[in-house]
Amino acid sequence: MRRTGKYAYVDGVPCVAMWSSSQTASLSSYQASCAPGGTVVLEGNIGETGNIKGYGYIPLMPDDDDIPFIGVASAKPTEIVNYEGVVIIYETTLSIPVKSGAAISWTANWGAQGILEKNTTPQHVDPTREPSASGKWGKIAIEGTPDSDTWTDVDAVQDITLTWRRPITETAEDGLIYREAGNLESTISFSVESDNREVALYALNATRRVRVYVTATLFFEFDAIIFGDKSNFVVDRESNQMISYTVNGQWTALRERTPAALGEILLPDGSTYYGNEIS
Repeated sequence: MRRTGKYAYVDGVPCVAMWSSSQTASLSSYQASCAPGGTVVLEGNIGETGNIKGYGYIPLMPDDDDIPFIGVASAKPTEIVNYEGVVIIYETTLSIPVKSGAAISWTANWGAQGILEKNTTPQHVDPTREPSASGKWGKIAIEGTPDSDTWTDVDAVQDITLTWRRPITETAEDGLIYREAGNLESTISFSVESDNREVALYALNATRRVRVYVTATLFFEFDAIIFGDKSNFVVDRESNQMISYTVNGQWTALRERTPAALGEILLPDGSTYYGNEIS
């Protein structure tokens, strides 16, 4: 029946604003003498993908493991509609809007193992009551000397975007698409309002430990980021906008150090997302 998305929720995920899904049959076609002047179209395997948008600084993160998915379309007691199945999270983007001070938000992309099925029981609601932090607290701190534990804040950072992904590989069985996640990749991007782009902290090819703050005291820590480009250095007389540019870097799971060790990604709650215990 027709209804709004005011009941949008994904079971077990706090502060969901929206979820979506798309089903696709991978139709194929050919042209041959058996169909003169026409095109023959064949049925294909069916796959389902989607995304979840939420608020807060601890998003659903890409993982090797499948997770149960219950997407609520209606939580109204007499009109419950859920879509249920098993999915794998393969890409997550966290946005920290420093300049506007708007809420920190995230988007997680998922692929279903097969397809989601409609269900009308039971009722699922979000019991959490934790507001998202404002993006105004966002900042970047970089360790200038490796392993010194001395951190320097980057001046005039405006907006920050973090991305984690595990590229997926697809396989088919009984007409449905299934997926497996690959190796972890991560990137960082932040805009700077300054006429100085010759900053040693994030010089091209510099390898640094980086902290990304989401509150005044809590942060993500990346060991380590290699800075790959500084783009869109804009000096615009006509608009009188602030001179600015964007800094981009990629996380590396290995860097030169003694003794040899894997890198890390630490989450704001202090837990390790990727760390030295990984084999």
